[in-house]
Amino acid sequence: MVILYPVKAFDSTSEKILTFNNTGNQAVKNELIIKNNVDNTVIYQQTQITMQLKHIIPPNTLLNGNTYNAVIYTYNANDVKSPVSNTVIFKCFSTPTWSFSNLIPNQILQNSFYQVQLTYSQTEGELLNSYQIALYNSSQSLISKSGVLYNTESLAYNISNLEDNTQYYIRAIGETVNGMSLDTGYIPVSVEYISPVVYSLV
Repeated sequence: MVILYPVKAFDSTSEKILTFNNTGNQAVKNELIIKNNVDNTVIYQQTQITMQLKHIIPPNTLLNGNTYNAVIYTYNANDVKSPVSNTVIFKCFSTPTWSFSNLIPNQILQNSFYQVQLTYSQTEGELLNSYQIALYNSSQSLISKSGVLYNTESLAYNISNLEDNTQYYIRAIGETVNGMSLDTGYIPVSVEYISPVVYSLV
């Protein structure tokens, strides 16, 4: 029995690895068949010789903006073909734009709190599902993290309790409705409070 694992949406311009489980005899090769999910036209049908339970789809094999279905077969050392696996349906999308709109590397924050704002866009109209904001110390160890935020119309979050003369990293991760992962990476910032000078007459 062969079980093809679910496939999250991905950018077809990059290599993609599909994984599966095989409960029969040791597989020495596998055959993956991918069809357009609209008209069932075969788009990709290739056999890869490997004992690993995976199949590598080369870059630019599929087209972003389309929906596909896939099945896989395995072959044992005697070239006996397994029954067909389950069918998995997935989508391909261009990599979204995901970044802070009011934060740049090495920016100096002049208060103990800061509202970070994010921007998201995607060519084929794939929607953002959720996101999280995380604060790290200078060693990139996690200090705090927001809960999962689902308000995708207002992409903003207040970070508080920032200490003076301290370096931090701020990072935003997210996920689209079809499972594409988003990551701004670690953005380094420094905190320097601006304190007014007070003159006293003694």
